[in-house]
Amino acid sequence: MRLIGWLFIILVGASPLALANAATKGPAPKKDAVSREKKQQLKAKFTKSCDAGISSACNLVGAIYNQEGDTQNAKLFFKRACDGGVDTGCFRMQYIQYWEDKAAEEKARQPVKPDKQKIFEARCQQGDQEACKHVKPTS
Repeated sequence: MRLIGWLFIILVGASPLALANAATKGPAPKKDAVSREKKQQLKAKFTKSCDAGISSACNLVGAIYNQEGDTQNAKLFFKRACDGGVDTGCFRMQYIQYWEDKAAEEKARQPVKPDKQKIFEARCQQGDQEACKHVKPTS
């Protein structure tokens, strides 16, 4: 088994663990780091495989996009994987959607902070001399 691992490293230039990290989990350890160029090559290769109907490749491309922070493309590829019967594609697509919805809810709950300058100007116009002290002169 070790021999296969070493042959893989020699032929591909990175360990299977580094490639898996590049495709799914985030940055690989320094000793197994996959270059940005290599990652782009893998993404192109997996995209071709996905276009050819290999759903697990769609899942890997989605993982790479997700790691890069491009959740819109990640969801598209995860959906293609899900439609092709890859359960992890379904899970990952729903996971991204859940957190996007959660972030939208949280943003909607945030109170709108009024612009202090506008408040001071309005209060000053109403005759509040203390508020007039805080009004910044317009240039």
